[in-house]
Amino acid sequence: NIARVHLLKLDIQGAEKLALAGARPMLESADIDCIYLEVHFSQVYTEQTTFGEIETVLKNHGYHLYGFYELTREGNGCLDFCNALYLSSPRYRSTDQHYLF
Repeated sequence: NIARVHLLKLDIQGAEKLALAGARPMLESADIDCIYLEVHFSQVYTEQTTFGEIETVLKNHGYHLYGFYELTREGNGCLDFCNALYLSSPRYRSTDQHYLF
């Protein structure tokens, strides 16, 4: 019975699509202001949610990718994983972009 979430933090070892599916009603109504989650760019977990899946789900619900943080690279220099911050459309429009982070 939570009406509003200001910050949803997800670090759930590749199960993000399950959590986002459970949060669908709140995503549709933009009742989650900010979503900060770990995203992987290489396969680490079985049936892991890909960055593309996360991007599609959140974009389809009106969320905007604000930035990537704490980037980790593989031995060859390729991006491995990081945290991503998404803002709901109302939060994105009302945020002074110079002062968020």
